[in-house]
Amino acid sequence: MRVSLAGAYLDALGTPAGQWSLTATGTNGQTTIERRVPQSAGASTSLDIALGEVRPGSRMSITTHFTPAVGESGGTIAQPSVLHYTVPALTAAEIVSTPVPAPLWAVILAACIVLGGAVALVLQSVRLVRSRRTPPVSGEESESTAASETV
Repeated sequence: MRVSLAGAYLDALGTPAGQWSLTATGTNGQTTIERRVPQSAGASTSLDIALGEVRPGSRMSITTHFTPAVGESGGTIAQPSVLHYTVPALTAAEIVSTPVPAPLWAVILAACIVLGGAVALVLQSVRLVRSRRTPPVSGEESESTAASETV
C-alpha cells in the first residue's frame, strides 16, 4: 500500500519527519494489520507499506495517520478518512501456480499411495490376462465346451 503527503504544507516546508501509523480492520472488527513506519525529513512524499499476508477476496477498512516528529511545525496536517479496500481475488493462473506448503512426510506418504495404486493396477492386469490364457484344469469343462455338447 502506498501512503503519501500532499498539499500546501509540503509546498512551503518540504516533507516533515514523523511516523506513519496504518491499521487495517477486517469485516469482523478485529485488527488484522498494524504497522508503524518512520519517515525522515526531506524524504519522498510517498511511502510503500507492505500489508503482508492477506487472504485474497477479503475486505478491510484501512486507517492511516501521520504524526509529525517533535519540533516539526509550520502548519496542520489533515488526516485522511477511512479507506475501505477489498483484496483482489486470485486469477485461475495464480491459483494453479501458487505453491502449496506441505510437510515432507505428507509428500512421501502421497507418493507411496500413488505408487502402491500403480503397482496394484499392474498386478491386477497381469492376473486378469493370465486367467484368460490358462486352460481349464483337467476334469473341468469350460462353459463354452459344455454348451456346444448339449446342442
